[in-house]
Amino acid sequence: THYLVGDRRSVAPVTARVARFIGADSVEIAFGNSVRQVLPLNWLQGHANASGQEGGQSQQPSFVLDAVSVNQPSAAVSGFALSTVCSMSMSWSPAVSSSSLGGRVGLQNLGNTCYMNALLQCLSGTKDLVKYFLSEEGCERDLNPENFLGSGGKVAKEFAVLMRTLWSGNQRVVSPMQFKTVVGGAAEQFAGSDQHDSQEFAAYLLDCLHEDLNRVRGRKPVVNFPELTPQVIQDKGDERSAAECWNLYLQRDKSIIVDSFQGQLRSQIVCSQCRYLSTKFDSFMYLSLPVVDDNGNPLRSLSECLREFTKDEHLCDDDRWYCPECKAHVDAVKRLAVWKLPPVLMVSLKRFKFGNGNGGHARPMPTSSWGQALYGGWCGSADFYSDAMGSSTSSKVIHKVDFELEGLNLHESGTLPAAAAQKVPPVFDLYALVNHMGGCRMGHYTAAVKHDSGRWHLFNDASVTAIDDAEVASEKAYLLFFRQRGALIRTQTMSSPESWPHVIEKGWSFLQPETS
Repeated sequence: THYLVGDRRSVAPVTARVARFIGADSVEIAFGNSVRQVLPLNWLQGHANASGQEGGQSQQPSFVLDAVSVNQPSAAVSGFALSTVCSMSMSWSPAVSSSSLGGRVGLQNLGNTCYMNALLQCLSGTKDLVKYFLSEEGCERDLNPENFLGSGGKVAKEFAVLMRTLWSGNQRVVSPMQFKTVVGGAAEQFAGSDQHDSQEFAAYLLDCLHEDLNRVRGRKPVVNFPELTPQVIQDKGDERSAAECWNLYLQRDKSIIVDSFQGQLRSQIVCSQCRYLSTKFDSFMYLSLPVVDDNGNPLRSLSECLREFTKDEHLCDDDRWYCPECKAHVDAVKRLAVWKLPPVLMVSLKRFKFGNGNGGHARPMPTSSWGQALYGGWCGSADFYSDAMGSSTSSKVIHKVDFELEGLNLHESGTLPAAAAQKVPPVFDLYALVNHMGGCRMGHYTAAVKHDSGRWHLFNDASVTAIDDAEVASEKAYLLFFRQRGALIRTQTMSSPESWPHVIEKGWSFLQPETS
């Protein structure tokens, strides 16, 4: 069968065979030069018999590959390299006119860039973010090229160019080459054609956009967060303490990314001996949820994952906590709670585990920085796909986690404490997600996005196709993007506490202007 090389048909056909089936919808293909790639089963057309079928006899399966694009015009089909094979994507042109694309534009795979393309499509479906970057003044007004923590404004400017191109309605497929070049210049880990994790890229990109557009000018001030002792919490209450921490946070960080994606977590640790209670309020950019419980049993719904995230965690042995009252390391209980929700809630399902194969239940630590743990989760039972890497083991949890496309109520899921007042009801609708197919070492990312047309579309690199609602939620779901009903993106600034997510009392002393 022939490949498409760029927009050309290959001169000679290439043969391949099925090495093995992975789950219900993925397959590993072996090529003649020993290169292998995990692909979605529905990419392939033809007939195959997997090894071990029909009475246990091993057969050499054959499979016809039909119109698989490598998107590298310079590649030689007869002896293509690993980076070329790993960039396969379906070649397809959407049957819509250029005047009605409405963001439904494919992105060329530049060689293992499906992780980037899928995430970009989800951000392209984030209405308020796109509106900001399409506006004449938003990005240019906030650009902070002097902030050494960013890219000198280069990534934000190129992201704006890409968003405008995707929404111009002039092209059905766009090459993100210039964007990737700029990102690779700012972060060398993304410069080559290596495979990367879509969540890893999401964390980097949102962090970089934040710093490039940080409205805090000059050198960031040193901020000391108060020690929230039991007496302080008793005197001030949780809501005021949380608002004070948010006010301090805004002294260093405020941008369209904070306005849209940032919420607040409450972390509490209780000493098992003296019952001393330590409290912290930290910002978060996304929730990284376990998909199995402490015993390795699969969590089958997003509500179960959320409850597991907020469940008490016992700190003992090597994880014992230093109690300032006992002045010793003691056993303790830690609990997390979502205190304030952002207008755009990004949820990561912790499907990956990289380690020595001993397992373990890793829970994310809240942090004031942008970098939460990218990987983790305990992989057990038969619900995982495993790759051997020498003496270590990498594994992926592959069971389906059910979630609502509309009407996710975080009060009903038990995620929010009763004292955590929300200005807008905590009801969220899904508008985008990143899928992952394959294992830990090799795989493929796609995105499903719901644009203003109200119809879901699957973005598979250059391919864009309409899908039914029933096809959105699957065992491939990895990153979920929710929008809060009725929420507005409000500029977060110290001078306008009424725009904060907190319920403010104007008489609070820290809100009063300083007098000389």
